[in-house]
Amino acid sequence: MSRFCVGFSLPCSGTGFDLVSPDNSRICERTSHTTTERRREVAKAQEILVVDDEVFITEVLKQELSARGYHVQTAYDGEQALEIMKKVPLALIVLDLQMPRIDGFEVLRHVKEHYPTVKVIVLTGYADLGNAIRCRRLGADQFLEKPFNISEFLMEMERLISRSEAPPPAS
Repeated sequence: MSRFCVGFSLPCSGTGFDLVSPDNSRICERTSHTTTERRREVAKAQEILVVDDEVFITEVLKQELSARGYHVQTAYDGEQALEIMKKVPLALIVLDLQMPRIDGFEVLRHVKEHYPTVKVIVLTGYADLGNAIRCRRLGADQFLEKPFNISEFLMEMERLISRSEAPPPAS
């Protein structure tokens, strides 16, 4: 598991900042932070699971999504994610691929088999064509590469959630 702390680089395009790890690798780019009534309305009672073994990524996404009114669960490996899915009706899962115990491919396969209406965004540092094709075939709704632009991620996530049906009951 990687350890990260919040670090900020110079403003990007004059409208935001980059989030960087202690080794100065860029994690995600944030361009603006506006919360509208529409976003809060979409977020009401929506449960999101963020699954990533990088604590920094998980915490940043949890903070951003919680600030927009979403209920956020976190897991640091696939095994924890599967346990949470049994207990919490989810609208969306943000999923890393390379994790200990159970990888993201297996989690994605399980989600689409048992909870087909749950939307899944794969967010990975291993974004090659083979992984993208495999994830699409397994049913991923979106495939994004790290480092990522947080504003673009949030727009895509909100688009998926607004199109989704009501979350399935936990089984």
